Amino acid sequence: MKWLRKRKQDLEIAPDEIFLDATNAPAFDRARFEGRLEKPLSQGTFFWLTATLTLLFAILIVRSWNLEVTHGAAFAEQSAHNSLDVVMLFAPRGIITDTNGVVLAENVEKPDGSIARRYPIPSLSHVLGYVSYPKKDAKGVYYDTRQTGVVGLEAEYDAILAGTNGKLLTETDVVGRVRSEGMIVPAQEGKTIQLSIDADLERALARAIALTANARGFIAGSGVIMDVTTGAVLAIVSYPSYDSNVMSEGGPSETIAAYNRSAGHPFLDHAVQGVYTPGSVVKPFVASGALTDGIITPNTVIDDPGFISIPDPYHPGKTFMYRGWRALGPVDVKKAIAWSSEVFFYTVGGGFGAQKGLGIDRLGY
Repeated sequence: MKWLRKRKQDLEIAPDEIFLDATNAPAFDRARFEGRLEKPLSQGTFFWLTATLTLLFAILIVRSWNLEVTHGAAFAEQSAHNSLDVVMLFAPRGIITDTNGVVLAENVEKPDGSIARRYPIPSLSHVLGYVSYPKKDAKGVYYDTRQTGVVGLEAEYDAILAGTNGKLLTETDVVGRVRSEGMIVPAQEGKTIQLSIDADLERALARAIALTANARGFIAGSGVIMDVTTGAVLAIVSYPSYDSNVMSEGGPSETIAAYNRSAGHPFLDHAVQGVYTPGSVVKPFVASGALTDGIITPNTVIDDPGFISIPDPYHPGKTFMYRGWRALGPVDVKKAIAWSSEVFFYTVGGGFGAQKGLGIDRLGY
C-alpha cells in the first residue's frame, strides 16, 4: 500500500539554512524559536498513535460488553442482595472519680471489641453499684441498646453517665463484606462524676475493717469517715461486699451463689441499711441537745460511780440497776464524751435526782 511506503526524504538544504551559522546566531530571538531547525513528524508516528488508540477503544468495548451483556444478569442479582444496615455506636459511659481524680469506675475494651465497665476498688461496690449491658436476641440483634445503671450511683445518675448512642450506615454485599459506610449520628460520651471519696483512705479503711472482722470472728462490719467541717463522706465501707465487676458481667455464677449463701449478707449495705443499736455514737448528740436546751452547762459535773440505780415506781422497794463500763468519778460533759460515761448520759438524758434531763420527747428529735 502506497501510504505504508516510506516517503523519500528531501535532502536538499534550503538557502536560508545555508547562512545559519555562528556569526549571526546572537541575532535570533530565542523566545520566538528563531534560528531553530524544525523536522516534521514521520508517517510511522501517526500510524502507531492511531493503532494504540484503536486498541484501547477496542478493549473498552469488550469490557463494556462483558459487564453489560455477558455477566450483566449475574451482577444485577448480586447488587440486589447488597443491603444497607444501621449499626449502633454505643456511647462510652461517663467515668466516676474520687476527690483527687483517681478513677473509680471506667470503661475498658474487651477482646471481642465491646466496651465493659470496670471497678478497681471492690469495697466501693455498694456506693457505685453496677450496670446492665446491652442485650441481644437469639439472632444477634440488639433489643436493648443501653448500658443501664442498676443500683448505687450508677443508677442514681444514670441519665448523666449514660451519654447518647450514635448510628453508622453500612452497605454489605451478599458475602458479608462491608462495601461502604458513613456516619449518621455521632456517639456522645457520658459526663464525668467526681465524688468526695478518697480512694487511698477507702482502701485503708476497707483493709482495717476486714482484718478486724476476721481476727475477732465477726461476720460483718462497717465504717464511715466524714469531714466534720463539711459533712463530706471521705470513705465508707460495708464488709463483706460484692464485686461490681462480677454483677455487671453476670458471673461467674458460683461467685454470685456464694454471695447469696454468705452469713455476712454482701448485698446488704451495713453502713447505711443495717439496723443496729446506736451505742456511744449517740452521746455527742445528747450532749449537744442538753447544752442547747440549757439542761447542763460546760461546767456541770455529775458523779459517775459506775452504775445508776432507778427506783421502780410500781413496785416500792425494787430498783433497776444500770451499769457503766467503769466508775469514772466526777465528770463534766467533755470528760463524759471522752471517756464515754454511761451514767452521765443516763442522768442527762432522762434526769435523775436533782439533775433535770432532756426527756423522751426531746430525745426523739
